[in-house]
Amino acid sequence: MFDPLHLDTSDFGTTAKIIPWDAVQSFRNTSDLAEDPTFSAHSAFGSVTWVAQRLGMSKSAFLRKKPLLEREGFPAVDALIKLYLKDDVDAWIAGRRRIRDANSLAVSSSDCTTEVNFNAI
Repeated sequence: MFDPLHLDTSDFGTTAKIIPWDAVQSFRNTSDLAEDPTFSAHSAFGSVTWVAQRLGMSKSAFLRKKPLLEREGFPAVDALIKLYLKDDVDAWIAGRRRIRDANSLAVSSSDCTTEVNFNAI
């Protein structure tokens, strides 16, 4: 595993490795995942870290945007469990879609007539 805190000590004093900040963040994010049980498929609730990743943003970006998201109807933390209900988060995301899937099951009422052939009895 990549260790972002590793320094190249072979020429210590003249040059040190400069580690890009996104590599440090990436390392931190993977360590969060290992410790966060809400990333389990069995968990019905998600943590702030889970929600941030579900929305495709960092945890700090989510926390910064949280008031705006909540004004737009984003679900609040469950009062009892103190986590986000994953289905509510996914429903909010689905409601944000601009283009809906084609409804392949659309049937007009004229196609749904029920007839009984009493002569066949």
